[in-house]
Amino acid sequence: MDILLKYKKINSSLKNKIELFSNTRPLKTNYISIQIMYFFAICAYLLNKNSRDALREATSSYLGNNLFLKILLIICFYLLTSSLVYLLCKRTSLVKVSDKSSFVRYIPGLLFITFNFIPAFLQYFHDYAYINIYYRIFQVSNKFPNFIDLRQTLGFITNENISKIGDEGLIYPTIILKLRFLKPFFMLDYSVLLIAFISTVLLAWIIFDISKNFSRLQIFILSVIVVSPPFLLLVDRQNIDLLILILLYLSAKILNKNLICNVLGLLFIFIASALKIYPFFILVYLFVNNIHRRIKYVIVSLIILFLIFIGPDLLNIYKFGVKDMAGTIGMPVLMSHFKGLTGSQISFSLTFLVFILAQLICTYWLFKPKELLGRLSDFEKTLFFYGIIIFLGTMMISTNYLYRLVFLIFFLPIAMRFNVSSFLNISGWFLILGLYLSPRSTGLLFNLYLFPFITVGIFIIINELRARVIR
Repeated sequence: MDILLKYKKINSSLKNKIELFSNTRPLKTNYISIQIMYFFAICAYLLNKNSRDALREATSSYLGNNLFLKILLIICFYLLTSSLVYLLCKRTSLVKVSDKSSFVRYIPGLLFITFNFIPAFLQYFHDYAYINIYYRIFQVSNKFPNFIDLRQTLGFITNENISKIGDEGLIYPTIILKLRFLKPFFMLDYSVLLIAFISTVLLAWIIFDISKNFSRLQIFILSVIVVSPPFLLLVDRQNIDLLILILLYLSAKILNKNLICNVLGLLFIFIASALKIYPFFILVYLFVNNIHRRIKYVIVSLIILFLIFIGPDLLNIYKFGVKDMAGTIGMPVLMSHFKGLTGSQISFSLTFLVFILAQLICTYWLFKPKELLGRLSDFEKTLFFYGIIIFLGTMMISTNYLYRLVFLIFFLPIAMRFNVSSFLNISGWFLILGLYLSPRSTGLLFNLYLFPFITVGIFIIINELRARVIR
């Protein structure tokens, strides 16, 4: 009997070791594959004289124009983030998906209020030295009084001399000027504070609401995201992206319930698209992916309205778009880093083409999107595609400031909930840790860490559209 028990224990231990080996082998393979691409990109960048010259000229808050220290910083942060990603992937692979807690779900919202809401609103009333230090640690530039993007937007609306894109720096669709009937309210002393307070409270509610069914792993991921510099920057600046995020979350919340909710949800997307054009891609996706004829008619009507009211502004929006390399992200920025340019623009190079081709091949080989999408609820799937479409649409064709990354909360915790692919988890952790890098001194790394998840998103969209055609 003792011999039989010992045999069972040995057999059980052997099975556990085999299972552990089979689980870690894909992790190591995927990790090495991504690391080879990053290593190639960093070496090609540092060996390019034009890229080094552009890095030297990019003024840093702490390093100035010291090229040696900037290169050392890039190498050190690359080694640090690479080590952390591997440790996080090994650790989180052991977390159970069903592991939930009623108290833990409040942590992301409380952290958001503590580290973003409170500092930003204290800064509105007084220029606190300690808060300025906190901002500098996170490499988020701030001014007193804050909410400067909101002040500028209200200034566009209330300034009667502004009539077209480019006037006084206007880069939003001119339909926003139709809000001038609210000018008496916007001119009030407390209007900026009231709008900022309501929008930030709604963002806090979204964070609380989105996390109510999350596992502990998802709670941890969401917590790390909402205390990152992009969220602090968004709340401090009160950029119009905050209103767009709220509108899109409300749209995802009510979509697919009934006809009235569907129409209202689509109207929210249209309003968001009228403020900035990138949510328009969601309307196009919903038209292609929807089987209900009446909904298609509504979407077509909204697309026609978009082309009538926003279409004439599209060329000017692109013309006056962001070209700054300091503190920006997106494919044009990465292209410009590889080419050694001082301004962001679409500019192909051999390094970029090799890098993106390797990304696509690696993603096709290592990632299976069907295993992820089949496990999502209707609301999770809707929210996931809202986020991934905005992420792809903005990162692939435009230059973006950091607050565009707040839409990660729509899809990244959902995508990393299931251990369906270590390639997806590795890409996700690189993306999350990249949020804490300075886009000035380590702009190359910041943009490199976006791209594995960009190719993941491309394959997810292709797989969903292909499945729709088959059905």
